[in-house]
Order: sequence, then structure tokens, then C-alpha cells
Amino acid sequence: MSGPVVVRADRWVDVDAGEVRSPAVVVVDGDRIAAVNPREVPATGDEIDLGDLTLLPGLMDMELNLLLGGPSGGNPRSDVQDDPAFRTLRGTLNCRTTLLAGFTTVRNLGLFVKTGGYLLDVALARAVDNGWIDGPRIVPGRPRHHAHGRAPRPDDVPAARPRHHAAQRRGGHRRTACPRSARRCATRSSTARA
Repeated sequence: MSGPVVVRADRWVDVDAGEVRSPAVVVVDGDRIAAVNPREVPATGDEIDLGDLTLLPGLMDMELNLLLGGPSGGNPRSDVQDDPAFRTLRGTLNCRTTLLAGFTTVRNLGLFVKTGGYLLDVALARAVDNGWIDGPRIVPGRPRHHAHGRAPRPDDVPAARPRHHAAQRRGGHRRTACPRSARRCATRSSTARA
């Protein structure tokens, strides 16, 4: 296709106003939306009429993993047992499925399984960016990426707690070392001895 593409539909969701408006005319230039309901529609380019549909902005999913889940290939433990190559191939299918569901941008969380040092989500993002596979824009997570948007810092980890439960099982318990209330620990201590 050369030039802008004009997409028409009966309605569109105006997220800013919180309303559904009619009609919908969206001008797409390259891979970007150039205008929504412009006063003048470009004379050149292609036009797509979707009819009785409602257009909405692309959805974003900021907490998913394209390399896990999806088809298992016959292995019920595929999330943790598949090799990096098979996991990446499954990721290409998950990319297409995610895009077709309306998600145009995703943040892929880091993997909790070993990948041989390969950054598989970065490879998926590059494949999408190069047009090799269909998929949403992927913001790859770094190793140990967490849903709150950053890797844990040393001050996030709670201080070491006394092993009061292990001491209870052995029959001994020092109340002064226990961070919990003495009454609660005393109750646990007496039930542990019974």
C-alpha cells in the first residue's frame, strides 16, 4: 500500500471523553495513526470500510509472558521443561494470538526458567520489529523483572527472621527472639509440643 489508509466504521471509543462516538474515520500513515475523524480525508491511498463495527484504541498488557503458556505441544510440563528453541517458537504463536486479541503493546516479564543465557523476549521483540512475525510491540523485561516494574533491590528483602517455627518443633522457643506477639508464639509453642 502506498500513501495513507483510511479506515471507516460505524463507531469508535473516545477514551478521553469516555464516550462511544459515530462515525469513525481513522487515517493510518505507515504504522501510526495520523488522524481520527479529520475534517478532510486524504484523496490518495486505500480505504477500508469495516461497516457495523466499533473501533477502540489498541490495548496494552503490562504483565504477561509470551514465552510461557499457550500450546503445550503435548507436554503438560512444557512451561519448565521445553528447550529455548521450542519456547521461542511457541512465543511466535502467542505473539500473533495476542495481537489478534487487540493488544498492540505488551511488557513481557522475565523468565523464571533457564534459557541458556539467551534473551528470548528480546529476540521476539526484534522479530516483530523487523516484520518477520506478527505481534504487538514488545517491551522486554530484564532478568528477574517483576510486575511492579523493576527488579528487587536489597532494601526490598526483609531482614532475616528468627527460625521460631523450627525451634517450636524441637520443643524450645525463645520469646525474646520472636518478632511476633508473645501470646501468639506461646500458643504455637504449646501446640507444637502436644
